[in-house]
Amino acid sequence: MFRILILTAGLVLAGASGARAQQLLAEYYTLIAGPDLFNSSGARLGSLDAFLQQDRANFHRFGRAHPEDGWDPLFTSTGARQAIPQLYAAGGGNPQIEAQMRQYGSAYILVRVWGYGGRPAFLEVYQGAG
Repeated sequence: MFRILILTAGLVLAGASGARAQQLLAEYYTLIAGPDLFNSSGARLGSLDAFLQQDRANFHRFGRAHPEDGWDPLFTSTGARQAIPQLYAAGGGNPQIEAQMRQYGSAYILVRVWGYGGRPAFLEVYQGAG
């Protein structure tokens, strides 16, 4: 009996230290269109992760937000925005929205940024309407 208690306690402690619950760090809606499709030098961007990064630069740095664009607390600095492509890839991407961007050149989306201990680990992108 004592041996079972020790094994159970060990498993509980191992689980508590090894697995941390993900936290929703930020959530915002945004319209990806127009100036979000081009970098700061005017070159056309070609992927949703790049559009997301430029959208946040346009919002926070250049003041070129669409009326539909929401504020986020995470991507206010250049360094934080540079992580967007990796965060998008870590979240698995969204082929449906990527296809919509190729077909229509715009998308209204919901972005959720997840992390651990206040540090972003991945982001997910969803249709913002409909």
